[in-house]
Amino acid sequence: MSDPKLLPGEDKPGNDTAGLLAKNKSGCSDCTNLSKKLKVSREWNKFYELKLENTDKLLHIVTEYEREKERNVNLQLAYDQRSREYSYIHEQMTNLLLEVEPLREKLRKAEKCLEEEMCNKEKAESQEHVFRFTIEQQKHQIMSMKEKVDTNLLDLLEKRLSSARSEIRRLKIDINAKTCE
Repeated sequence: MSDPKLLPGEDKPGNDTAGLLAKNKSGCSDCTNLSKKLKVSREWNKFYELKLENTDKLLHIVTEYEREKERNVNLQLAYDQRSREYSYIHEQMTNLLLEVEPLREKLRKAEKCLEEEMCNKEKAESQEHVFRFTIEQQKHQIMSMKEKVDTNLLDLLEKRLSSARSEIRRLKIDINAKTCE
């Protein structure tokens, strides 16, 4: 392999081929020229092979870079899309929370009102139960009083009431007759 600092065709100091050519001065000059050209050609061939190899590596690196760049762009686009979606959803949630808050307040008031109504209902049911019990007691007292009261006394009191009413009517008629005279 040649020295990367030297251009193709240049010899390193102390190269063996130069020494061989100096020893072989008796050979033909065409062979020497051909040998030099062959050597230069091989060096140029190695140079181009290295350049081609490096170009292939560079192309591979560029291809990988482009692929990664495209992947990153796609990821960035997806991230931007998700960010927009998140912002939209966040805004929607904020709006929903703002709409829900008055409803929560109404619900709290309705629950409080319902609780008061349930309390009132329980009180009313309790009072109704007490009244029914009292009514039943009064009925029993009335029944026991009726049993104690003499039925003849009732008839007598009814007759007295009837005669008192007829006496009141008669007195009214007499008063009316005297006022008319």
